Amino acid sequence: MTQLRHARLGPPLAIAALLAAGGVIATPAAAATCSSTDGVSVVVDSGIQTGCAPGDPASAWAALESAGFRLEGTQRFPASFICRINGYPAPADEPCVQTPPATAYWALWSAAAGGGWTYSSTGAASLNPAPGSSVGVAAGAGRQPGMAPPVVSPPSPTAPATTS
Repeated sequence: MTQLRHARLGPPLAIAALLAAGGVIATPAAAATCSSTDGVSVVVDSGIQTGCAPGDPASAWAALESAGFRLEGTQRFPASFICRINGYPAPADEPCVQTPPATAYWALWSAAAGGGWTYSSTGAASLNPAPGSSVGVAAGAGRQPGMAPPVVSPPSPTAPATTS
């Protein structure tokens, strides 16, 4: 089952009204990312959404989709240049014909297990994340995701089989 958690915080007044009414504000949780090195953790910064792509996805594009995100490429590069994630930006704001302008594209980042974000010089269809690593995207002028790469634990060692 794909895990996906979304937390979008509105203006301060909306938050205050929600708290006054006894509401609960959801915040990003590491539990929504991979809990071990058996997959690739995914961070989408459009209000911080996280997910886990189990196993060893062939590309960052595949990891994002496996983690439950709906991707749309441009008409010119339909399966290699991310233009829209889960409907953002809206078609009225970005028609996704050519690549979006340098101030409004999805910047792609990767992080080795336990490491920090590194800007990817390759596209989402070319970047091949290793199990235990993280992939992050953030909209706008090379901006980093608004959270650090998730920390994951190595898989639990299994006890060797005994023979009699």
